[in-house]
Amino acid sequence: MTLNMSDLNSNEKYNCKNLKLINCTMEGCDLSFEYSEVEADIKGNVDSIKNPKSGTITVDSVGEIINEDSIMEVNGKVVVRKKQKN
Repeated sequence: MTLNMSDLNSNEKYNCKNLKLINCTMEGCDLSFEYSEVEADIKGNVDSIKNPKSGTITVDSVGEIINEDSIMEVNGKVVVRKKQKN
């Protein structure tokens, strides 16, 4: 599944509850998962992830992880996969 953020309205991009993304790719996604409760397994790169409220986001790579200027407590974790050596 490929998630294109332009297909979502502004309320769907943030503050998600019980969001699960499994084996997805994300295109054109910056400031992703802000204040969201999420379990995600993302293939490929995410431009940026900002202030996930809770859960774990596992990605192949991420341009930037932002944990600042939060208006609430945020404890979400971002895990970047280690690339396997051939």
